[in-house]
Amino acid sequence: MDAPATPTRIALRYRVGGMDCPSCASTIETALRRLGGADGVRLDFQSQTLALRLDEAATPRAAIEARVRSLGFEIHAFAPALVSAVTGVADSAADAEPAWWTTGKARLLLALGSLILGGLVAASTVPAVGRWAELPAAVLGLGFFGTKAIRLAGAGTPFSIEMLMSVATLGAVLIGAPAEAAVVVLLFTAGEVLEGVAAGRARAGIRALSALNPRTALLVEDGAPREVPASALQVGQVVLVRPGDRVPTDGTVLEGCTEADESPVTGESFPVPKAEGDTLVAGSINGTGAVQMRVTRTVADNTVARMLHLVEEAQASRAPTARF
Repeated sequence: MDAPATPTRIALRYRVGGMDCPSCASTIETALRRLGGADGVRLDFQSQTLALRLDEAATPRAAIEARVRSLGFEIHAFAPALVSAVTGVADSAADAEPAWWTTGKARLLLALGSLILGGLVAASTVPAVGRWAELPAAVLGLGFFGTKAIRLAGAGTPFSIEMLMSVATLGAVLIGAPAEAAVVVLLFTAGEVLEGVAAGRARAGIRALSALNPRTALLVEDGAPREVPASALQVGQVVLVRPGDRVPTDGTVLEGCTEADESPVTGESFPVPKAEGDTLVAGSINGTGAVQMRVTRTVADNTVARMLHLVEEAQASRAPTARF
C-alpha cells in the first residue's frame, strides 16, 4: 500500500500595512490560526511582515488575504517559495510608508475634531440644540470602531479595545451624554494616531539600519572584479572594496591597506586602520585605499543582519504582563 501523500505546504510572506501595536499583530495571528491549513504564523508589527506555512488544498492563499483585509489591514504578497519551513521575515528595507496624516485614522481624527468644533459652535448659537450637537461626532466614531469591533469578534477576538470603545460610546449616547462620548472617541483616535506615528518612526529606524548593507559587491574571479548582488556572496569568496564603497559583508583583508569608517555600525568616531588579516565589518565605509577581502559571513548572517534581527526581536517581544 502506498504511503499517504504529505501535503505540500507553501511558505508565504506578506507585508501587512496598518499595524501600529502588538494588539494588531495578536488579532491577525488569532484570526489566521482559526483557518485550516495555516500554521507557523509569525507576525512582527514593527517590520509589518507576516510569514506562515499554508496547505492550499485546505485553504487557498486568497482566503488568507481576504481574512486580513476583512480586519481592516492592507496586505501585499511577496514571492512564495516551496520550502519546508518559513525562514526569517521579509526585507525590512521596503519602500517608505505613507505619511501619517494621509492614513484613515488621521482623516477620522480630523473629521471628529471638525464635528466636535461645529457642535460647540452650534450649541452656542442655537441653545435649543444643547448637548445633542455633539451626537454626529459620537455616531461617526461609533460607526468606525463598532464596525471594526464586529469584524474582530467574528475573527475570534471579541474582547478588543475597539469593542470596549464601542460599548462605552453607545452607553454614553443612550444615557444622554453624547458630548462625553464624542470627546472619548476623539481622544482614543488621537491616541491611535500617535501610536501609529511612533511605530512608523521605529520602522524607519529599522529601514535605516538595513540600508547599511549595499545592494551589490565586486566579486573577484580569475583576477578580474565583476558586479554581483551582495546577497549572492558566499563564505570564502574574494571581494574588491574600492575607496568610498560600503563593505558588503563581514570579511578579512587579504591584500592592501586602508582606513575604515565604522561609525555607522559601531559608533567609532575615528577611522580605523586596516591591513592584511584585519577584520572589515559590514556596513562600514572604506576610506583611503582599495582592498581585497575574503568573505567570512554571508549577508544574511553579517553584523548588520544580526543587529537588525536583535532590534526586531526586541521590538516584537512582549512581557507576559503586557500581553495580559
